[in-house]
Amino acid sequence: YRSFTVAADNRQDLQSLVRALEERDARADHIVYLWPLADRVGENGFDPTTGLQMLVDTVAGAERPLSLTVVTRGTADVTGGEALETTQAATAGLLEAIDQEYPWVSCRLIDLEPGGTDAPAREAEWLRDELDGSERIVARRGTHRWTLDYIAEPLPERVAKPSRLRRDGVFVIVGNIAEGLGRIWSDGLAAIPESRLAWLHDI
Repeated sequence: YRSFTVAADNRQDLQSLVRALEERDARADHIVYLWPLADRVGENGFDPTTGLQMLVDTVAGAERPLSLTVVTRGTADVTGGEALETTQAATAGLLEAIDQEYPWVSCRLIDLEPGGTDAPAREAEWLRDELDGSERIVARRGTHRWTLDYIAEPLPERVAKPSRLRRDGVFVIVGNIAEGLGRIWSDGLAAIPESRLAWLHDI
């Protein structure tokens, strides 16, 4: 009743799953996408990035709030010495576009330690606790937890530079003033107070 098996790259399977959940009044509020961690990803022709896009297109059409957490291994460059998994990087990168295309979908990335040296049970426990977090990107490296953050920096005061287009100046426009940039320049220069314009064109 609560267990389903679907082909990850089959849109009809995903649509059937959504309908089955709706019939059980169990619409998804939070999806945890673990397929990038599957053994031998890509060897059987399955692309986790395509699968994620297909899943999001299927479940996000309802335009209701939805949390999406994608779990990868070794896609975040944290220490500079990791052996990064480029095959999973595209899946992580897709999150940058999903919540722009579907504003009601809140996306998170949890990146596990490359190599997976921790015992699976310990790693699963850490992941379970992490699912309640709110940071957009979280990475586990050894015993440390890393998050992406931004610090606001004030912009330097802009120094006003004197305009080369001075008041009461005389401006000469060469070329066709009826079409193209000639017309644009003439309109702009005419807006300068007390400006005088001269046009040079072929007869």
